Amino acid sequence: MSSKYTIAKQADENIRQASWELNQQRLSLKDKIMAKGKYEKWLSEDGLLLLEGWARSGLTNVQIAAKMGINPDTLYTYISKYTDIAEALNKGKEIVDFKVENALLKRALGYDIVETVYDNSGHAKKIEKHIKPDVRAQIIWLSNRKPKYWRKYIAAEAIAEEADTDTDTNTNNDKLKEEDK
Repeated sequence: MSSKYTIAKQADENIRQASWELNQQRLSLKDKIMAKGKYEKWLSEDGLLLLEGWARSGLTNVQIAAKMGINPDTLYTYISKYTDIAEALNKGKEIVDFKVENALLKRALGYDIVETVYDNSGHAKKIEKHIKPDVRAQIIWLSNRKPKYWRKYIAAEAIAEEADTDTDTNTNNDKLKEEDK
């Protein structure tokens, strides 16, 4: 799990660097002079609404900065200097966070659905199904809600899973060797 996080973090950093380099190439001297007042556009009602919408769409701060045409570090400066910008981004992200949180909880607890199934004659029949709780969703939920108790469990599970993968690989290699003989 930590390697996925590290990869995602590195990808985010690569995007940030690429965005910054692209902005440096695009900005002419005139644009650099005008950039000092760019924040004013984002403090307008329309600008704040746009920022909130991008955050609600799930864009990262690096992606939002690219859409704004600024360096991600500049966005972080705006966030620290202008509370309206920080609030708009947080408000947009908060909605998405709640949606994901609710979906994760639903998956962790299991839920009921009603499916419509058609028979050979075309008649519809409603069937109730229960979607079983997802253990991985439960682990994610608990590791974030009760990290003191559950972080160790996740680390142990990752080690065990890695060992299983190594065993499977060795078994497959042994089978291949036998087939070659």
